[in-house]
Amino acid sequence: FGLQPKCTHTICKTAVGQLDLAQASMLAGLPQGPSLYNPIINKPAALARQKVVLQAMLTMGVITAKQMTQAEQEMAKYKFTSHSINGAYLARHFVLYVIDNVLVPLIGAQALANGGYSIYTTLDLALEKKVEQIAYDKLYNQHYADLLGNVVLAKDYHVGNAGEVVMNPYNGEILAMNGSVKYNMNTPQVKGEDNVTLEQRQPGSSFKPVVYATDFEMGWYPAMNVPNHATIYPYPDKKEPCGFYCPGNYGNLYLNRLPSTIRNALANSFNIPAVDGIMYAGIGNVQNMAGRLGLDEVANLKASDVGPSMALGSAAVSLLNMTSAYSTFANKGVH
Repeated sequence: FGLQPKCTHTICKTAVGQLDLAQASMLAGLPQGPSLYNPIINKPAALARQKVVLQAMLTMGVITAKQMTQAEQEMAKYKFTSHSINGAYLARHFVLYVIDNVLVPLIGAQALANGGYSIYTTLDLALEKKVEQIAYDKLYNQHYADLLGNVVLAKDYHVGNAGEVVMNPYNGEILAMNGSVKYNMNTPQVKGEDNVTLEQRQPGSSFKPVVYATDFEMGWYPAMNVPNHATIYPYPDKKEPCGFYCPGNYGNLYLNRLPSTIRNALANSFNIPAVDGIMYAGIGNVQNMAGRLGLDEVANLKASDVGPSMALGSAAVSLLNMTSAYSTFANKGVH
């Protein structure tokens, strides 16, 4: 009903203390089915439920027949609207993720709709709002970008959408989930309602730590020197000019073909050492490591669908799962 506490410097009158009979009897009937009797979306059912409450009060002798009639008429004329402050649209991607992926599988859609549950989640709303604001600002407002100068990324480079996940690495809690640059945006480039953090995309070089983690369990170590020169791998590939898999480093940079430590190779995101790493560990073992880190999409791929290019992030994963995998590193190996 939009009531707020009324306070002076000496006393406060609570919002609930300001309810009249009509309002109080309406609210008293809701706990039996908060969604079923929600007067905002099902006013006839709410009025019928209110009448049951009023009739019980009349039978008990705490109200008169006249008061009952007045209360019924007051609510019949009342226009019900939500007084939440955009509550239905706050952190919308996260809310829908929790409903679709956690609550409905756990308790069922019917129980969720009519059970009167209070749902407590891990979301940090202040952080969520900040993440949403930063994402939009970085893409749609002018700012200075290294090597690019002053640009508007969406306009000048057609980078129109983004997704972010912030996770507590120690317990896996999702603190923020922004599935698009703006939820209510609907353009040919950006479908704001789509949650891109759940969609599978190629992770690129961000997958390399998964490869090296597998190598470390099998005897390699961060300071070990690895080759860093143009290499042809014995996997037939008609798309490659060499007829086999022959990736290059970015910009064909090989540091004069000198060996490189794994630590340096990862820091510079060199491709050749990473492919050497997956060849050493074995693609199946890297898939197993991916599964242990929560990257089920990679772990479940058939052997016929994977190859050494997986070291460079060719196997698609979701941002949510990739964030969870990286959180495992931050949590000293505990997923």
